[in-house]
Amino acid sequence: MSDWPQLSLFNGFDWVVVVIVMLSALLSLWRGFVREAISLAGWVVAFIVANLLAVTVADQIGDLIANRTGRYIVAWSLLFVLTLVASSLTAKLFASIVKATGLGILDRLLGSVFGVLRGMLIVMALVFVVREIVPKSEQSLLEESQLMPHIDVMLAWSMRLFDEFRDVEIKGLNA
Repeated sequence: MSDWPQLSLFNGFDWVVVVIVMLSALLSLWRGFVREAISLAGWVVAFIVANLLAVTVADQIGDLIANRTGRYIVAWSLLFVLTLVASSLTAKLFASIVKATGLGILDRLLGSVFGVLRGMLIVMALVFVVREIVPKSEQSLLEESQLMPHIDVMLAWSMRLFDEFRDVEIKGLNA
């Protein structure tokens, strides 16, 4: 039982972690898994579409914007936003289909699980960045945190997973 964090010993960072994970879970509970998953995929697709097509679209709007960099920024932004709008509409459509089939409660429960996982990912990214940019001597809030041992386990696991993925990808490129 001593492995579990004690609420009475939580510091400010611990409570920030709790708030991030809870808000993410509640948002996903409200939106549901289908909308959350399609929304996440939409961000990825929007980034890919904008990167792949920005030069082509920038060339097409050459008469409207003289500055080459400006054309590219406008084209990239336009493609990104339009793809996000399309994915948002798609997410709403699929969410309404799921709701109509009577799976709305399951969708929302799975959404909350998705939200917890996303919240934990946000926390891990936050810890990673803080450890990189804040001097070690000023990281006492992290060191005194009741949740940091658990976050460290998740970070170590995710970094090993990332390293394995990176090694496989690099070997695949060199083959």
